[in-house]
Amino acid sequence: MGSDVRRLAADGYPEHNILACELHQVFIDLGHELFHDADTCKIRFFTADVLAPQPPLRSAPKAQVPLCNVMGLDQLKDRITHISMGQIFHLFGKQVQEELACTVGWLLKREPGAIVFGSQQGLFTEGYLDNVIFG
Repeated sequence: MGSDVRRLAADGYPEHNILACELHQVFIDLGHELFHDADTCKIRFFTADVLAPQPPLRSAPKAQVPLCNVMGLDQLKDRITHISMGQIFHLFGKQVQEELACTVGWLLKREPGAIVFGSQQGLFTEGYLDNVIFG
């Protein structure tokens, strides 16, 4: 519902430079309701499935849409310099994690300083955790 991107804005990152992707519009709407900011929030929210296959990175680039008009991930290929991926990879098995990582790489701009950040939980050896809460 956008709490992480709203935190970025509260910490001083310019709202007009923040894009946030949700799977369903209802999460965006609930976020606006929760934070009472439907009329004031300048973060660009849009819906897309980050797990859907993306075109190969070497495919012909599309005409660049201004970030304020982005409507889908296909308009962001090789354009994003900072990607926050907090607490998402652990939700999926290995194959989906690899696909998600490929999508993140597909979005990331090829330039010095481009970065993917966030926190994740993991194990030293592959496997699943049952009913474990980390502090």
